[in-house]
Amino acid sequence: MKKSIIFFYLITVFLLTSCVGSPSWEDIDPYIDPKINSNKILNLAIDPNEKELDIIERTSAIMENNLLDTSTKTYGYYYLKLDYKQTHWQNPVGSIPLFSIFGIPMEYAYLDLFIDLFIFDSNGKLIKKIETEDSVTQKSGLILFFPYGTDPSKKMGKAYSLMLEKLFNDVTNESDAINQALRKAGPISSEKEEQAKIAILEYYESLPDDDRPKFNYSSYNYSITSSTESDTSDPALDTTMDILNTMQDEIEQFDEGMNDYYNNGPYSKCYTCNGTGKCSNCNGTGKLYGANCIVCKGSTSCFACDGDGNIY
Repeated sequence: MKKSIIFFYLITVFLLTSCVGSPSWEDIDPYIDPKINSNKILNLAIDPNEKELDIIERTSAIMENNLLDTSTKTYGYYYLKLDYKQTHWQNPVGSIPLFSIFGIPMEYAYLDLFIDLFIFDSNGKLIKKIETEDSVTQKSGLILFFPYGTDPSKKMGKAYSLMLEKLFNDVTNESDAINQALRKAGPISSEKEEQAKIAILEYYESLPDDDRPKFNYSSYNYSITSSTESDTSDPALDTTMDILNTMQDEIEQFDEGMNDYYNNGPYSKCYTCNGTGKCSNCNGTGKLYGANCIVCKGSTSCFACDGDGNIY
């Protein structure tokens, strides 16, 4: 009996550790075949609104090694967005311990992959947006108690590599038109940088939520009030504070209402003690002529309202 319990306990532990987890961007590491490197787009800087160093390093390496001509002046900005959505399906057969140890998948993870490339000129005007998408399926389970398929990173990395090759080929095919638009606006400069940042954010704000870059907007004021001034508030924090303030107002109103209900509602002042709550016979002393008051029996409280001062 004990051996059976231990067996099923171990199986349960292994099943719980054989689910598909979240990918690691460090392990995804897309690889682009050097043969397709064109480097035909005038040099661009990463979107100045991006603050995450790991994203800056990762996307800069991809762009500079495969698409950008870094020997030229910097004529604009880019943002390379790699994103995914992950859904899971539990296989009821694979979840049975007897079947799971023979490699039948316990879980299927469906990953929809997306890549968007935004190219802006030195004024922050959108020159080109190119997007591509694909999907992969990751199976996970057990083979003789050993988990497999729990990390989808490598499979996603291969898919992202093919997607980037396609995207860069599409951009290269339009390189003449893109470079012409970049040259028309001229290289980036310190005088134009702040206005360009605002123009880029204004463009992002016009997009649906799912299409916007995923960086931390609160770190550089996403909500824009005009073309020259940005709102310094954090929208998420503002929303939270509004909710808390509303809750506080409602609590105060509830408290006031209860006090009013108690004092002026169906409760009324006890006419026996005139609202004092004290026994009117002994004036709240509990004693009368050296003995316990026969009305309150020494409790000092009004017998009619039980010392509350109000009666229903």
